[in-house]
Amino acid sequence: MNDKVKVYSTYEKDMADTVYALLKRNDIDCKLISAKSNIESAYGASNSNSYEITVDEKDEIEALEIISLLDIPSDQKIDIESYSDEEIKDIILNPDEWHESFVDKAQKIAKTRNIDIQEKEVYDNLNHKLDAIIEGKQAGTGLRIFIWIFAFTGGLFGIIGGLALWLGKAKAFDGKRYYYYNNASRKEGQLIFGVALTSVIVQLILIFTYY
Repeated sequence: MNDKVKVYSTYEKDMADTVYALLKRNDIDCKLISAKSNIESAYGASNSNSYEITVDEKDEIEALEIISLLDIPSDQKIDIESYSDEEIKDIILNPDEWHESFVDKAQKIAKTRNIDIQEKEVYDNLNHKLDAIIEGKQAGTGLRIFIWIFAFTGGLFGIIGGLALWLGKAKAFDGKRYYYYNNASRKEGQLIFGVALTSVIVQLILIFTYY
């Protein structure tokens, strides 16, 4: 049985799909998997989704040659040596927004240039972001109007939209899932869900009554 080796990784699903399709077209047996990568920082390790492509060890060289011909930007190909001190600091202070290879390189450059970055800065910055995520976003006016229309007329679509506003969650950089919308939007979503459900029930009663 051939050992599997990683030949490509990215945080962009479209890029991963492109590379995967190209390798397949060149008759290379490969697998596309969603992995969890640890981003090391002064704050600690946090999880974020990445995509990896693995091939049989015997196909590694050929796969890497094919990938090298692609004009696809990736974190691994970008040289950050020319980045300013502020840009390097920004990468370290926002490890959740960058590939782990970027963070590692930035930390090494920061040490070489003696860029002063306190552990507390990273910790406070990530905590500030987490507070914003926990608070949730305000749903857009257009989206709310759109869902309300379906709540009164379409019924089923209103139920789905209401549930999305009310109970929709997203995974944050700490690996936990939080409500995507803020309390005001979620309460409105709950109301929309109730109206849409009532609308469906009324429509069903009318259908069975008159038909």
